[in-house]
Formats: sequence, structure tokens, C-alpha cells
Amino acid sequence: MMDPRPKMLIPRGPPGPNAGGVGRGTDDCLAGEPPAHELQQLKLSPATSKTPSEVPTITRVPMKRPDGGGKDCERRIELQVNHFKLEFNPNVNIFHYDIDIRLEKPQNPNAVVRVSKSDAVSVRSKLSSEEPSSFPISKTSYDGEKNIYSAVELPTGKFKVTISEAEEMRPRTYTVSINLVKTLQLGVLDACLKGTGQSVPRDILQAMDIVMRENPSRTQITMGRKFYSKSSDPNGDKNSDRSRGIGDGIIACRGSQQSLKVTSQGLSLCADYTVMPFRKPLPVLEFLRENLNIQFDEWMPLNENLIGKVARALEGLKVTLTHRNTTQKFKVMGLTELKTSSITFHLKEADNASSERKVTLVNYYVEKYNRYIRYKNLPCLDLSKGRMKNYVPMEFCVLVEGQRYPKDDLSKDAEKKLRNMSLVGPMERKQRICDTVNSANYGPCGGEIARQFGITVSRAMTQVTGRVLSPPALKLGSAKNQRTLLRPEQNGQYNLRSHKVVDGKDITRWGILDFSQHWSIKGPYTSLDVKKFTEAFIQRCKRLGIRMENNLFYKRSSMDILSNPKALSDLLKHVYHDVAKGHLQILFCPMAEKHEGYKTLKRICETEIGIMTQCLFEHSFQ
Repeated sequence: MMDPRPKMLIPRGPPGPNAGGVGRGTDDCLAGEPPAHELQQLKLSPATSKTPSEVPTITRVPMKRPDGGGKDCERRIELQVNHFKLEFNPNVNIFHYDIDIRLEKPQNPNAVVRVSKSDAVSVRSKLSSEEPSSFPISKTSYDGEKNIYSAVELPTGKFKVTISEAEEMRPRTYTVSINLVKTLQLGVLDACLKGTGQSVPRDILQAMDIVMRENPSRTQITMGRKFYSKSSDPNGDKNSDRSRGIGDGIIACRGSQQSLKVTSQGLSLCADYTVMPFRKPLPVLEFLRENLNIQFDEWMPLNENLIGKVARALEGLKVTLTHRNTTQKFKVMGLTELKTSSITFHLKEADNASSERKVTLVNYYVEKYNRYIRYKNLPCLDLSKGRMKNYVPMEFCVLVEGQRYPKDDLSKDAEKKLRNMSLVGPMERKQRICDTVNSANYGPCGGEIARQFGITVSRAMTQVTGRVLSPPALKLGSAKNQRTLLRPEQNGQYNLRSHKVVDGKDITRWGILDFSQHWSIKGPYTSLDVKKFTEAFIQRCKRLGIRMENNLFYKRSSMDILSNPKALSDLLKHVYHDVAKGHLQILFCPMAEKHEGYKTLKRICETEIGIMTQCLFEHSFQ
């Protein structure tokens, strides 16, 4: 088959000073240097050199379309695509600044302290609130890393910012260095879109993308390039439409993803609809009750099995504290080995730093915070950081909002609810995308930030004309070995009765892995009649022009193994490597009913092992 892609010929330019093989090019390095006497015999031929005017001009010709240039179709329909035309003022300049944030006097002077993205955003907000005239937050956009884009010129140099997260904690001081990188002229992008410029300026597109993401990132949960609604809207009212509980302490949040694209109509904002499961921002004990179905008792400790489940459910999550006034977030490193009532430590006296006394954690919370620990038989959360030990009872910890929940860990009921929220109809999907783009609270043009940069977005989707293509005709054979064209019936399906395939491939190595053995209230399902199934399938393939030999093996299993991915993987690998000796064309898998393990079976066979499978219901064959 010829390659349909267009070819582009690159003519040779005039020979340079190293023409004729004197220079050390790539080929010279591979082949080795020629002898010196051969080099001396080489001469430049004046006949081979050409002037720049004689070099042929490269002309790019679009590849011809096979469908009459887009004219062949049954009918045309008007469509709406999720592109919103973006307009901008070509006379506006965007100032690009580099920002460097460093912590002053870290605990370990030799350690490299990396400022987190959340801390960097807090520092930038504090700097804008302290000096609003010099750093207007409504006219700047920040990517949370090293780049700030501003609609006005900002002062450059070094600035001090002090942030206090808790009453008893020492304030932290940061040094902020701001330097101008480049002045981006939107007129350059405008010239490119009109065809008078050169390549698309990527730095300007990046700046405009950060500007369009600024307002959503301030008001919503940010996950990469996606934004999700919080448990309450910007006004603090509960918003059940944009977020919905799906059980097990999990909430499904509707959101959007957006990007800027250069299209035939100019610059467009491409927006789409998405849904993501998050952990509810609940007190830790309440979340464990919903997620793990654990009923906590003040007097009964947890057994080792439950402690392991709690540790796996909480490890790596971030929490805030309720027993003291602080906005600081702590990462859960694990659980303490001892229960709360057994934890003791040495506390320095307030009036004498050299004197220490041994106290229990329970008494310390009463003396320090006037808080009585209710669940003394539960382990504490280990919130230590480095050498600083920090053990906090679970009842004083609350999960931070915006912590993603793995989809693979969802229960069947929660997964079904999430799927129903995600797979909405086209009209509802369109409405939700438009509501997001046009929202004054969480949309890309909300907060008047984009307008400060001279950017506006159309409120309506882009209209395009679509073509409904005719269904293809299949080239098949017939009983008389004649070639025929088969077209679909009224319902769009192809009827292969009395037809053969043009070139049938022999099926010589195939097997049956029977999952139809299953018990229910009515008793066991009828087992598969292997002989009847094999004979019927071979005859059906013969009528289609495919030669099929008897099956290599038949192995019986049960529907229960589909619920155990590890056991299912071991079974399939055993069948392929040991039973089929590593060579199997297709594996038939009869099943008693629909099962969630079907997806696991397909994933293991097609991505891990490399087996082609065909699943079918046993009762449909019977």
C-alpha cells in the first residue's frame, strides 16, 4: 500500500566550504576519516554550485481528500462545538515577571527548603493585600510557581512578607524577588492569526492561558488543568447541584477543563465537562464511620485488623486541627503504636527551661487547651515533620477539602452514581459547559481579571456544519465464490447470512475457559454443553469461510473468581503459559450473567498477557 501522506522534498543548497566530504559531518564520524592522500585529490566542481536564485522554491500542496473535498454525504446538519471565540485587544501589553520566594532563617540552614505551591499563593496574596496599589491582585495572574503576568507594570526588587498561621507558632518571613522577564505584545499574536506574522508565539499563548485560569483557580479546587467545585459555592451557600454525595464519605464534584487553541476562526477557549470523586471535608472519625463503617466506642480499643484499615485510609492525607486556632495543614504520616492514654513525653517548665517533667498526652491537652480527650483507647494521628514529633488525637482533626479519592477504590454503588453524573446527555452537557464559561463566580472571565488584560470570551458555542456520511459497504464472498457488496439494513446492522468473508483465516489454536458455574437462590446454572458449543461454532465459521479446528482445551472455573483480580490474573496466565503453551489465537469465556469482573478480565488479557477473548452469556447459547 502506498503511503497517502504528502511528501515534502528538501532541495540541496549550494555547497559550503566543507563540500565534497572534507568536513567532519555525521557520515564522516560513522564511516571514519579517509586517508590524507584521498583528501588532497578532492576538488570542488564549480558546475555543482548554484546561486540562491536558482534553488527551487518549496511548495506545499494539501493532500487530496478521498470524499470529493468534503462534499460526499447523505445530508448536512448544524452542530455546536465546545469552542468559545476569544477576542483580545492587540494594543495591550502583558508584562511577564519572574518571582522567587525563599524562606528566611529555616530551621536547618544547610537544607534546601522548597516553598509549596499553596504557601507561594499565600505569600503572593499577602503581598497584594499589604501593597494593593503596587501589586493589584485584580490585574495580575500567578501560576503558583515562577511566573507572574500583569496588565500593569510592577515594581521589581526584593520584598519581605511575614505570615502567621497560628497563635503559638512563630511567624515565618519570606523574601520575594521580582524581576521583569519580557513585555509581551498581543499585537504579535494578532498579526499571526491574520496571516501576516510568522509562527504562533507560544509565550503569549501561555500568558493568556494563565490569565484565563486565574479566577477558576482562586474559587475552585485545582487538579492539574481541571477545576472542580467546592462543597459550598463562593457565597458560602450549599451547592448540591455542582457537588453530590455518593456514599462512603465521598463527594462527587462537577468541574471543567479548559485550554486555548488556535483555530480557523482565530483564538478559541475550549472548555469541557468533567466529574471527580473527593473525600468529604469531615472530622476524621466521622469520615472513618462512613468510609469504613466503623463504630467507635469510648472504652473499646480497635483490633489490629481495623487499625490497619484506618492507617491505610488516612496515610498521606492532609488535616487541619480544631483544638487550637490555626490555618496550618498537616500531613498524616501514620498512626501511633500506643493508644492515646498510654502516650507520655517530657515537657519543659515554662519558668525554668532546664527543668522537665513527665506528662501524659491526656493531661497535657487539659492543661494546655482545656480539651478533654473522649476516645482515649484509639491511637493518635502521627503528624510529625522531621525531628519534631506531633501526635494529635483523631477527634481533633478534620480532613482538608479537595483531596481526591481513587476511582478504583469506589464501591459498586458509588461507582454507578459517579458514572451517572459523568455520562450526562448532550443538552445537559452543553448547558453545564456554557454555565461554567459564563459564570461570574467561577468562570474564566469572572472577577473582571480577564477584562483587565483586554480579553473577552463569547457566551455562545461555535456553530459548525457537519456531514452525515453514508455507511460503508462490506466486500464479502458468497456461496458461489463471487465477490459481493453488502450494505447495512434499515437498523444499521449488517446481515452476514448466506455470505462469506473474502479471506478467512484459519483458527487452529483456541480454547474455552468456562465461568458459567455459579450458584444462586434458584440453584446452580445449567453448565455449558461443550460438545454442542464446539460443533455449532465450527459449523458457523465454516459457513463464513473460516476453517476452525477442534478446541485445544476446556477448563472450568466459576463466576466467583471474577471478583478476585489477583486470582483471575493467576488463572489466565496459567491457561496461556501452561495449558496453551504460550500460543493461543482466541479464548472463549462463557459467563452466567453480567459481572464487574468482565472489565478486569479484558484488561488482564489484552494489556498484560496478550490474549484475544470473546465473552458470551451461557444461557444465550443454550
